[in-house]
Amino acid sequence: MKINIIGPSGSGKTTLSKKLSQTLNIEPINLDYVFFRHAKDKQREEITEKEWRQNLNSKLKTNNWIIEGVNPIIEVMDNADLIIYLRPSLKTALFRQWKRYVTDPKQRKEHGFKNNLKLSQYLVKQYKEEDDPEKYEDLKYVRVRKLDKLTEKYKNKVKILSNNSAIKKFLREIYANLN
Repeated sequence: MKINIIGPSGSGKTTLSKKLSQTLNIEPINLDYVFFRHAKDKQREEITEKEWRQNLNSKLKTNNWIIEGVNPIIEVMDNADLIIYLRPSLKTALFRQWKRYVTDPKQRKEHGFKNNLKLSQYLVKQYKEEDDPEKYEDLKYVRVRKLDKLTEKYKNKVKILSNNSAIKKFLREIYANLN
């Protein structure tokens, strides 16, 4: 199975990928670790497009994967058997982001308060800023409306989950299909 999980920041992509990983016994891949080299001093270093494309292509060649990240990548979406689009409200996404910051000491230590404020601003921008279709090719350009339009193209393999009850129902269906 090849699963792509997309959604804005704070939508629960990493949490869902970990749950699916445990259930399906497939190692999850976070796109942050494809695009960036992570340093010990809280910094992350962007790698070249050639490098990250090599990293990504090697992952795409495997039989099973769960790839999650805020940046939708056409090659991943094309190769996925299932695209899960997590689309909570802005209020829910902000709540989850700050809950993660407050409850996870690693988040606070690695990213800090100022970075979390910047992430909140970026999250609001993803939901509220005017959409610019001319920027859709830019991987760093993430807007909820862009995700909405992209998933229309893949509607035959997209599952949109907009709240916790939808996610729980989806996970129950996965568990039921395995047994």
